[in-house]
Amino acid sequence: MEVIKYKNDVSFLQKMSGGKFTRIKNVQFATQFEVGEAQKFINNAISKKERNSWEVYDLDSAKKDIITSKDIEQLERSKIKKGISLNALYEIAEETLKGYNFIDIDWETIVVEPKQQSTFKSKLSTYLTELKGMLVKVQGALTDINHYIETGKFSASTGYKLCNLQQQKLLLRRKIKNEITIIEIALRDFFPKNNTRFILRCIESQKTRKYEPRTLRELFETEGDN
Repeated sequence: MEVIKYKNDVSFLQKMSGGKFTRIKNVQFATQFEVGEAQKFINNAISKKERNSWEVYDLDSAKKDIITSKDIEQLERSKIKKGISLNALYEIAEETLKGYNFIDIDWETIVVEPKQQSTFKSKLSTYLTELKGMLVKVQGALTDINHYIETGKFSASTGYKLCNLQQQKLLLRRKIKNEITIIEIALRDFFPKNNTRFILRCIESQKTRKYEPRTLRELFETEGDN
């Protein structure tokens, strides 16, 4: 399959009703053409003035940006089940995590000497501010997705891709919120005695957290529950 890419930036063509088209950033929602049909569209539907600004783009060269059969298999294996750990779904958001800088702190073994505690505390405070900025960013992305779903009309294929994209952003938001909770506890309890008891307890509870449905309980039921 092929898509049509705008040469001057990283955007792709999406066909609209009435023969019109628009540019979008996410290749997942670009109109897909059979091999050879994309160039025909460029030649017949795009004006001569704009034609040279577009090129045929092979989806095989964008495997990191599109939904693959492996992604679908992961989603099938990771369908939300009653009582499933949220952390079990984080692997789906692996690509989404790129561009978000998380600090890996081994809270089980860390010991900060008294002279270094002030510096370490300052770094944690800065990291907390960065995490809150990341949370605002992902919340904005989720708002965009929700409004697109609310007002848009799309095929089953695009609907699936939207659902997958929304899931990735939701999992990223959960990871950020979990990290914020840990850092806030660390700033409150870790100093001055390197107390990690509450931090480790929080991390463990995050691994086993279960969601209790508020209304649509049937969504979380699996075969054999009834």
